[in-house]
Amino acid sequence: MNNNWRKKIRAKYGMVLRSRGRLPHPQSPAALAFMAHEYSKEEHKDDNYWTWLAFRDTVFAELGPAGKVCSYCRRDDLDKDAPQTSENLATLDHVVPLALGGGLYDKGNLVVACLRCNQKKADKKPENFKVELES
Repeated sequence: MNNNWRKKIRAKYGMVLRSRGRLPHPQSPAALAFMAHEYSKEEHKDDNYWTWLAFRDTVFAELGPAGKVCSYCRRDDLDKDAPQTSENLATLDHVVPLALGGGLYDKGNLVVACLRCNQKKADKKPENFKVELES
């Protein structure tokens, strides 16, 4: 995923969109609102971010109620439209991280994760993260 949107948020909004010193998660409503405001779909129809958003919506629609449960900690009140700072923000996590060769649009490589678990897992291998989670 292209990280240019993070640079644009930093340049335009500075600390306004920061949460605990960090820029918003790319799947958070704040980031989505920024992208919707800054980019028209016509001008940036080839942008990977729009492709990811459409793909993300499709995956959550297919998952239905299963899209409300974190695959790691089993939290069951997730919402893909929750505020960016909310611990119940539903995100899609790449089981095999992109940095380790996982497929970006491979539905078999995606699981629902709460924001906390997704951020903690980062680019760890699944088995390493599960050991960390259990301890």
